[in-house]
Amino acid sequence: MKNYVIIFTFNTRGDKVLLIKKTKRPAHHVGLLNGVGGKVEEGETGQEAAEREFTEETGIPVSDVVTIDRYGCMQGGGIEPAWHVTCYYAVVDFADDFSVDTEEGPIEAYDVCDAMDWKAVPNVSWLVPMAYEAANDPDFDRGGAFYNV
Repeated sequence: MKNYVIIFTFNTRGDKVLLIKKTKRPAHHVGLLNGVGGKVEEGETGQEAAEREFTEETGIPVSDVVTIDRYGCMQGGGIEPAWHVTCYYAVVDFADDFSVDTEEGPIEAYDVCDAMDWKAVPNVSWLVPMAYEAANDPDFDRGGAFYNV
């Protein structure tokens, strides 16, 4: 099974989220918005992968992160799951006009209130609100959200 992480990063006010517009892969994500993330490397924990991927893709050092935490996971690909994604949220003080070009596509700050208007990977419509809730509600159950897709 392939293991991945995805991170939805909010600014400290909670009104912006960093999303990547995929330009390469996977093919069915090209042109769509998604959280930053990637593959968990051999010997790496999900938390370590989330921190590494976050810094590699955004250029923001982990030392600048206010919070990064797990809030759920999903898996799919049949009875014997082919993939597993652990979902993280992060809180970072970034500029409203944050923008960086990466090999995978541009990462920019988007208004959280505009989520319904985003041309995004389908699960982003529920992953972002869930990440937002986890980032802002101290009573959110960070161990309980699990989805088979």
